[in-house]
Amino acid sequence: MKNKIMAAVLSAILLASALTGCSTAKTNKVKTRSGKTSETTQETDETVETEETEGTGKDDPTEPTTSKDPVVDSKIDPNEPLFMKVYMNYAWGYSVSATVIMGNGDVYYFGCGTMVYPPVDANYNLFDYLGTKLESVRKIGEPVGKVDEDYLNSLFEKANEIDLSADILSENVMCDYGEYEIFFLQTANEDDNKLIYGYGDNDLILDDSKAEDFKEDFEQLISGESDMLTVTGDTYYSVYTNEFPIVSFNCGYVSGSEDYGFYVFPDRESFMDAMDQLGIDKTEFAVYDEPAYEDYPYFVQIQNVPSSGYMLLHDAFIVERTDDSDSYFFLESDDSYRPEPDSTQCAVMDGFISVCCFTGYVELDELVNDETNPWQYFESGS
Repeated sequence: MKNKIMAAVLSAILLASALTGCSTAKTNKVKTRSGKTSETTQETDETVETEETEGTGKDDPTEPTTSKDPVVDSKIDPNEPLFMKVYMNYAWGYSVSATVIMGNGDVYYFGCGTMVYPPVDANYNLFDYLGTKLESVRKIGEPVGKVDEDYLNSLFEKANEIDLSADILSENVMCDYGEYEIFFLQTANEDDNKLIYGYGDNDLILDDSKAEDFKEDFEQLISGESDMLTVTGDTYYSVYTNEFPIVSFNCGYVSGSEDYGFYVFPDRESFMDAMDQLGIDKTEFAVYDEPAYEDYPYFVQIQNVPSSGYMLLHDAFIVERTDDSDSYFFLESDDSYRPEPDSTQCAVMDGFISVCCFTGYVELDELVNDETNPWQYFESGS
């Protein structure tokens, strides 16, 4: 019975998480749907004529017969993402989730949703943004599914047959629904479109009939209608990186706190009052001076250490959701380190602090009364 439930959950996750909102997904070379014109047909005919071998009137066998050269000896990299299905929604808050199929068939799912819009600067790149989250999930979690190897190879071959340099046809069909987009990541040419098709507020697809063939097979897999996808896990991770600021730094030994203190505060005022009591420089938290961060809960992790040789920093905040409970925790950055066991260090107390103003929903009273998690309200002298 549990396996059936988990299969249904995964199918629902992979297919959709029906949230409302306007999508701001952007694609290259987008044009509205329209029929082929006679002018286009004429150009195609002329092209065929120029490919005929002089003096014979027959096609030159050394010339390609299609507009896209076949991919030769293409192989899947098992350690890199192969396909990705992304949901994006930017109305009344921000939400993004992604289903990633790795080259070895492992399937990962993660998402996040906040009431504060994430900072999107000129250097924003969707694949870098989601790639960081995928790395975080792979550090702490197991795949939620596995795709049959032969079926995955078939999808890879079909994706390679698509003219990825084609225009993207677009048709607006809804509003405030959000957008699902499907990407092929292991392309032979980095300049090609990675988007194959999408749906939601807009129907999107590459202007190539083979994209339709791929869509049919991929949707059958991702919707759970195919037995080529096996459910292997049921944990859902919300991964927060730059949706809101995570402040982490070497603050020095913190007197008045446990060596490992895990504290939650209902709002910014109570958090700042505690920083005063603990003697921590509040100017480090200037990023939270924005009105948007005034009434949301703050998660604070303090780590005192007995010697030099430590650097304990965090750059992600994770919510791990299962059928039984939710867990909240920071994820250490790659810049963190600890002294080697046999190394010589100065016997000097030191400390580190990590702070996250969490703009998602959390029931603090329920959290602090859950004996399976370390989070507690702060008390002076605790």
